[in-house]
Amino acid sequence: MPKILYISHSFVTKVNRKIASGLKDLGYEVTLVTPLAIETGKFLKFAEKIDNSNDIIFLKTFFKNPRLQIYIGLSKVLKKINADYIIYDNDPYCMQILLLTLSKSKQQKLYSISCENMEFGCFDLGFNNFVKCFLKRTITPFLVKNLAGIFTVNRKGKEIFINKGFKTVTQIPIGFDVNNFKINNKTRVKTRHNLGIDGICLGYFGRICHEKGLDILLLALSELKSFDWVILIDEFSEYKDLYISHVKDLILEYKLESRIIFINPAHDDIQDYINAADITVLPSITTNFWTEQYGRVISESLACGKHVIVSDSGHLPDLVADNGEVFVEGNAENLREKLIKLFSQDDILYPNIAASVFAHETLSIKRQSEIFNATLNKV
Repeated sequence: MPKILYISHSFVTKVNRKIASGLKDLGYEVTLVTPLAIETGKFLKFAEKIDNSNDIIFLKTFFKNPRLQIYIGLSKVLKKINADYIIYDNDPYCMQILLLTLSKSKQQKLYSISCENMEFGCFDLGFNNFVKCFLKRTITPFLVKNLAGIFTVNRKGKEIFINKGFKTVTQIPIGFDVNNFKINNKTRVKTRHNLGIDGICLGYFGRICHEKGLDILLLALSELKSFDWVILIDEFSEYKDLYISHVKDLILEYKLESRIIFINPAHDDIQDYINAADITVLPSITTNFWTEQYGRVISESLACGKHVIVSDSGHLPDLVADNGEVFVEGNAENLREKLIKLFSQDDILYPNIAASVFAHETLSIKRQSEIFNATLNKV
């Protein structure tokens, strides 16, 4: 039975470890590795542990920056597990990937998973970026030679790494669990009753930060008070950002207090709130340093049969395909037009079955695992 050692900071959350089950179903022996904790300037989360599990290993790490982060003791784990395939969930231009290329055996195949979808020239964004660009160009030939391949979660990333000379570049979805994210009318009725929802319900799920564009959505909604709607907003209490105070000020300014329902769902019950909603909106905006890399809440919402509206930032139009509305990022008036269109649909309170089928066929953990398997088994 072939062995996979899969290393990811996302595995600190139990629900994100379900990819292991998908790979096991395809005949792999899978060991997961994750940090004991993730810490940045705005975020601290300790790993959710499972008693008596030999399938996941928790390691201490050096450095908070993901590109510099090093797992303490990973080389020992590498020798102990003796995996055929090593999958590292981070951009290839990071310290741990370089160390893995030096510590793995010649027989072991190393893969990187990247969310990158912006390419900067050496003379863009100042001196610091010049240094980064120079270093990337210097080590690219080494990585092209020593990495078996790169998995990228968006089409733009695939183009970037192919242009750099990487020979095996495969696009994969960030899979969701089909057992959790599906149309569930029983859960919908119960959750809406508990929250006191009768009319149209919108949902904004995930981090509240400038890049996600919640202020654009609130501005659009401020002119739509003649419609019967409420909106669920995920407080995302684990992640602190000064932008949250700005959002709360806007809610008062636009007199939307009676329309807002703040929620704080756990990772394993977010699907209940998604099912309670009718429309999920992700109004992300592009900055000088970032554009939407994926939009996982949208794939999960599609799976639950939600009508979705997304901006045209980054990967979102590709993710939605023909299964939702796309508006010009940062344009509240255009977003308002899309909202009115959906508010006026006779079927808005009913699930979007075609969207759910699309998501389950193309964006699930099952599909993600199948793509992993097909790539790993390429001769």
